[in-house]
Amino acid sequence: MKGQKAIQKHLSGQDPVMARLITEIGPCALKKRDPYRALLGSIVSQQLSTKAADTIWKRMMEVIGHDLSADNILKYSVEDFRSAGLSNAKASWVLDLSDRVIRGAVDLNAFDTLDDDAVKKELLNLKGIGSWTADMFLMFSLNRLDILPVGDVGIQRAIRVHYGLKSRPSERTMVRIARNWQPYRTVACWYLWQSLDA
Repeated sequence: MKGQKAIQKHLSGQDPVMARLITEIGPCALKKRDPYRALLGSIVSQQLSTKAADTIWKRMMEVIGHDLSADNILKYSVEDFRSAGLSNAKASWVLDLSDRVIRGAVDLNAFDTLDDDAVKKELLNLKGIGSWTADMFLMFSLNRLDILPVGDVGIQRAIRVHYGLKSRPSERTMVRIARNWQPYRTVACWYLWQSLDA
């Protein structure tokens, strides 16, 4: 990530919790992901533990012969994806996304030229894509540096732990705490997620 030292210095100077986490965890390893693969992964992993999502993703890869192209995905049916462990809804969303990509109804590569709100608006028009998935896409596929996923349970838990709160923080509380992280809220969230695994 470009300018990582400057970002770490900014976060450390603004927030002692971030200063501690950055010292403990080290450099941020935020990497760009392929947009199509990222959206498929988000659909598959919704409302699942990481372990369950990984298992289903591996089964899906076996079903499709590890060819993760929209053309190839469309060779399979809802029933094929159900055999990998996807629900009916998720299987239909995977096929719908692939169909839209092939038809050019959605141009994932054009998202680089749009601002955050415009990307989110486009994504929310896709079946199976909600606000959380849109936030993850902005953070991990487009590497937008100032995203705060207020609906993410992991971020809520990490804020409660590290900021000494008695209960899960409200959206308003999260926005207030994260004000110090701007314009690098994505990076701060990455550190919070890593702290849960430490």
